[in-house]
Amino acid sequence: MAHKVTVRVTRIRQRIIQSREPVLRQQCLSCRREVEMLTSAEAARVLEIDHQTLALLIGDGSIHTIQTVSGNIRVCKESLFLK
Repeated sequence: MAHKVTVRVTRIRQRIIQSREPVLRQQCLSCRREVEMLTSAEAARVLEIDHQTLALLIGDGSIHTIQTVSGNIRVCKESLFLK
């Protein structure tokens, strides 16, 4: 005598979303407004340039930056698009 077996197959799809660092909004001393501040890596990615070119832009004052208490540099997102 044959036994009837019921098999249920469940498929689970998992999607991993990588989130970037939390958005940091701070007062830009040059813009004199509260703006989103990016890490130097994020700023370089936005401008599609390398870190050396970003350092040159920061050095000549084209891009506004602040230094955090921990010594990290944050870049004013608004200043990336100023002409």
